[in-house]
Amino acid sequence: QEYEVPSDEKCMTKSETTTIPIEKGTLSGDLMKHPGMGPQLPKKIPGEMIVKIVVKPHTMFQRVNNDLVVDIDISLYEALMGFEREIVHLDGQILHFSVKRGDIVKPGAGMQIRGMGMPMKEDPTSFG
Repeated sequence: QEYEVPSDEKCMTKSETTTIPIEKGTLSGDLMKHPGMGPQLPKKIPGEMIVKIVVKPHTMFQRVNNDLVVDIDISLYEALMGFEREIVHLDGQILHFSVKRGDIVKPGAGMQIRGMGMPMKEDPTSFG
């Protein structure tokens, strides 16, 4: 039979603001565990706080795993005769790219620029 035993120990509820470092390459939906920062009952070890990462969408870039995707509209003239463009990357650097004259760009075509994606979680020095 269970019954409540009176105790002088009390539980206290408090709110606290904390800064949580986010690793490079963290994806939306990743869970970060912080032991000892969760609720605690008398004579018990505090639980862990679990934070679910939600990444806000960017106005220009779209993340697909470790790759960044940008949609750029070009004219028919540019598709047939080539073009040069530049965009400002997420880290602030200016990225120049071009299609040479004579290389015809078909509708829906893509261009891959290696090493300019998001940092990989396992190795933040490598990029998608």
